[in-house]
Amino acid sequence: MKEAFAAGILVIFTSVFAELLKNLLEKAVPAWSLQLCVYIASGSVCASAFLVGFAVLGTALTTELWIMVFLVGLLCARHALSGNTEAEYGELLWGSQPLPGDCGSCLPFSVNSWEPEVFSETHS
Repeated sequence: MKEAFAAGILVIFTSVFAELLKNLLEKAVPAWSLQLCVYIASGSVCASAFLVGFAVLGTALTTELWIMVFLVGLLCARHALSGNTEAEYGELLWGSQPLPGDCGSCLPFSVNSWEPEVFSETHS
């Protein structure tokens, strides 16, 4: 069970790494180089992280499993390069609309901008 938990964490780590690498290199290198860098780095980091992670857990990583994990890294890179990943979580964490019955509209400041507003103007 701990191997499955570790595998899930390592796949999430690889996915985040691929997205971070894509965002870092996007404006610095040409598109063909960006794709190769993200594919190779994500596959290698995923395979290496699984090798080290499973060694720490005391489980041997067979060659077939190592190749499969490298392919999982390539799939994480493909997902990051497809552009379907949204890296901005501001609107997700700070909802733009208060829920009905929510006291978000009765606060003396705006949650989205963190700029104080005049309390009497918002509740007059």
